[in-house]
Amino acid sequence: MRVTLARALKEKNRLIGEINRIRSIFNDHNLVRKVITVSEGSNTSEISKDYVAEIAAKERGNTDPLSLFRVYESMKERLVAIKTAITKANAGAAELLVSLTEAKSALSEIGSFHTGRNTVEPYGSERNMLINHYALDTEFFLETQKAYSDRVNTLQDEIDEYNAKTFVEIPD
Repeated sequence: MRVTLARALKEKNRLIGEINRIRSIFNDHNLVRKVITVSEGSNTSEISKDYVAEIAAKERGNTDPLSLFRVYESMKERLVAIKTAITKANAGAAELLVSLTEAKSALSEIGSFHTGRNTVEPYGSERNMLINHYALDTEFFLETQKAYSDRVNTLQDEIDEYNAKTFVEIPD
């Protein structure tokens, strides 16, 4: 089906959520653990595989782990197809996407730079002064962070527009 890139991205995220849900159901039903009491005088090695399978089937109810696993595999195949379509479509926005990633990274990293306000203050005796001088002070970094934040927002807006105007084919 032909959809916008924005819709394909939503579909991918929905599918990932559904895959996680199926995996969780599978994990809840693939293993059955149950304590059973063996009759006095019976040997635990006498418990038949059929008896164990019957108990496990009762515990699982209508849930079939093999069927769930096949659904999981099918969903993963669809996810590969959707991600491939998205990746191909994103080629036209590669520079925007890389720029956005790096702008976000820089914004995060700038927050960890050592900075502060330039000060001169007494230190120890009245004749000693401590000078704290930053070549690039807090004001510089606040302005720089604002510029990067604005850049991130602008790039994201451009990517959103691209995603809304670009069409891709994804499997039903």
